[in-house]
Amino acid sequence: MRPQRRAIEIFSMSVLDMFASALGAFILIAVILFPYFGRDFTADRARSEQTVTVRSETLKTARERLTALEAKQTPARPSPEGAAACEADRLTCESRAGTTFLMISVDWQEPVGIDLRVTDPQGAVFSWVKTNRGGRDYPKSRAWLSVSVQTGPGLAYWIDPRAAPGAYAVDLTTQHTLDRDVAVSVALFGHAGKTVLPIVVLKAGTNRASVGVATVGADGALVFTP
Repeated sequence: MRPQRRAIEIFSMSVLDMFASALGAFILIAVILFPYFGRDFTADRARSEQTVTVRSETLKTARERLTALEAKQTPARPSPEGAAACEADRLTCESRAGTTFLMISVDWQEPVGIDLRVTDPQGAVFSWVKTNRGGRDYPKSRAWLSVSVQTGPGLAYWIDPRAAPGAYAVDLTTQHTLDRDVAVSVALFGHAGKTVLPIVVLKAGTNRASVGVATVGADGALVFTP
């Protein structure tokens, strides 16, 4: 018996079901969006832009207030020059009260590290190795040396609020031999105020230079000998 051929249907029930579902979805979306057809959104956009502007201004104001509060709460960190000047002013007031004191400051502009070295009348040597900060190196002395500056431009200073009468030898050293001449400004602060010394030059090929000797008298008078 010959098999019968199947009839081919282009539009089956499955295709009609799919079309009906798609039409239903389209009608549902049209009903949802119907209120927005032909609507003017200019006013809504203007209100949105105004809201954004107001909030941006509010945020900017808040940031400015926060910055102002942080500036008030964060104390200004004085520069080394400012710290040295303040300390010199304080010690000058002490000298006017009848006490002897001595301060030695050096500063330079070249990108090298320079160490200030001071030897007091008792033989105590103040350097980057023994700064006596906090009195840990020489408990009987109130003198101390600022922290070492690894590279310039830099500033270093040594202070003794109760400098004992006698001679104080002042030297400048570097950890390495210099490849250039370095000019160093030196100033002394004593009973009579500030004394600016001639420029001291550390020569190329060396790592040490003698500044001189500062002698403090019993009355606080200061005499410098190169």
